[in-house]
Amino acid sequence: MVVSFDSTPHFTDNARKSRLAAIGDLIRKSGVTTWVNRIFGARVPIITFATTEELGEFSVDISIKNIEDSGARAIPLIKQYLDDHPALRPLIMAIKSFLSLRDLNDASQNTLSSYAITLLCINFLQVRPSPIARTTHLNSSFLAESGAKARPYANVAI
Repeated sequence: MVVSFDSTPHFTDNARKSRLAAIGDLIRKSGVTTWVNRIFGARVPIITFATTEELGEFSVDISIKNIEDSGARAIPLIKQYLDDHPALRPLIMAIKSFLSLRDLNDASQNTLSSYAITLLCINFLQVRPSPIARTTHLNSSFLAESGAKARPYANVAI
């Protein structure tokens, strides 16, 4: 999640950190999570947490950036790709789950960020267009569709 302010002057690093700390405290007190990790030494300060088991244990990162930052400008483009390619969202989720099990999806640990994973999946669907990529379900049944076995990635499973 990116909290974006288009009518506010640039935040100083200390102002971002202060606001993120306050957001983190509110989230922890709300019961959404039991812990909030503050990563203020990163290029873009963030807070991270995982929701409680009752809420699905989703990992969440929150940063505060100014509207001029490139991350905020990429949001409409990513939304458009998600709308144009119904297979993109489940592909991203499958790859993120696969990498998460191997501790390979944490940019702070010099592995892949969610944004990098998203871009890799978009590129995969662009470079390897197929009828499979236009379906909404990416599971073992897609191998049964005609032409799937002719594709090099049809023999790979996660």
